[in-house]
This record gives sequence, structure tokens and C-alpha cells, in this order.
Amino acid sequence: MKFAYIPPALIFVIACALFIEQRRTWQQQPATKRFIQKNIPLDEILLEWDQKGLKGPRYICSCTQTRCGSKLLWPFRSFKQAESIPVLGASNKALQNETGFTECSPARERE
Repeated sequence: MKFAYIPPALIFVIACALFIEQRRTWQQQPATKRFIQKNIPLDEILLEWDQKGLKGPRYICSCTQTRCGSKLLWPFRSFKQAESIPVLGASNKALQNETGFTECSPARERE
């Protein structure tokens, strides 16, 4: 049986269901994975690091150039001036400084 006509309400319901499922899948990914695709609150990444037991100095580094490239390092994407990334450890901070994230300050520790 072929459907020559699909009611607009049915199309709307299906589109809503797909959107909700996609959003649910997105939110189930770890914060570090979501940050690769787009900006999210940096606190979510710091919380993930806490939950995984990752220790060491933490920094929030801001891009001070027109464009900062982090394509070879996590989070594997480019950033615009004034956008920030979290950095774990002094060696990672030094690597990010080379890619244009030269304004770094210690991240506030969770209480």
C-alpha cells in the first residue's frame, strides 16, 4: 500500500520524536566529547575530570589571536578570539599556548 499523502500533523510528530531522541543522545555523551562539537559550559568538563579522578593543575585559557587552532590537540577544532578552553596540566597548557591560547588563569577548584 502506497501513501500518496502524509498528514502534516504526522510529519510534525515524527520530526519532534527524532529531535527529542537526538537531543537525549547528545546529552548522554561525556562533556569532553560534546565540547569537540560545540561550546558547552566549561564547568561540565571540569566536573567530568573530577568524576574521572583526573588530578593536576587546571587552567582556563583564552584565545588571544583572531583564530586559535587546536585541531591537532583536544578539543580538535578552531576557536575565535576570546573563546576559552579548559586545560589539564602544565604541559598541556604549554602546548595550548603555542596554538594561540596565551591568556591562562588557574581554574577555580570545586568546593
